[in-house]
Amino acid sequence: KSTGRKDGTRTDMVSSLKQTLMERIAGCQDQVEKAALQHKMGVLCCDMDREREAEPWFAAAYETRRLVLGCTHVDTTESMHELGAVYSQLGEFLNAEVLLKKNHEEYQQVLGSQARETLQCERSLGLLYSRKGKLEDSENCLIQCIKDQTEAYGPDDSDTIESELALAKTFVFERKFSAAEAVYSECLEKQSRILGDDHVDTRRTRIQIQTAGFLHKQQHSRTNSVPDSPDTQGDVSAMSPLSAGAASSEQATRPLRKTLSLPSPIRNLKKILSFRQTTSA
Repeated sequence: KSTGRKDGTRTDMVSSLKQTLMERIAGCQDQVEKAALQHKMGVLCCDMDREREAEPWFAAAYETRRLVLGCTHVDTTESMHELGAVYSQLGEFLNAEVLLKKNHEEYQQVLGSQARETLQCERSLGLLYSRKGKLEDSENCLIQCIKDQTEAYGPDDSDTIESELALAKTFVFERKFSAAEAVYSECLEKQSRILGDDHVDTRRTRIQIQTAGFLHKQQHSRTNSVPDSPDTQGDVSAMSPLSAGAASSEQATRPLRKTLSLPSPIRNLKKILSFRQTTSA
């Protein structure tokens, strides 16, 4: 019952906030402020897992900011990145790739080639290539990203580790299980040292190592016995229930939009609510 009350309270809060934003957007005359409100509406929709509703809001914010602020303004690139992330979540990969490539170029112009946002966007492209099945492109992109992040921020930086984990997942999809084990093991050592053995990220990586090891053994035993059948060759999920869980985009990877998203001053309901308090004054 308490959970139901909490869910109901949150739903009421979200509905009230959405109505407030709608009213402010309708009455706003300043284009820049209106685009900011539209962007916030897109974030709110995504926080409610309504990416389809978020798409037009991010698109409107991006178009306004591009025309008014210019294509290289940091606010414009932020809206474009969010729009690309939503496209990816919806499976509109071609639109996502076009936007992310353009976003990467513009982050390089605005912030520089070694800025965190630029390199995070580079990782996003690698993840997108993997999602599209372009595994060689994904591998090359992520390897370059890791090299750039290591040079800029060091091997123990959280962004570097995140990219290494993304590369390990790509290795799994490529059936390069030995390589995946090696990368996962390196990440686990870093996470254990930095975050502790009981941290949720450390535990997740430990499970991923076990899964990669299981797949590696399965691959070895199949190679030494019966060749892969056409039904299972290249299909990681067909090898076992455990591997199916590992290969699932829901379980082996974080939700794509969250992986693609860059840090934002408005990333969850509480922070959006703080916006409401300031604007109602």
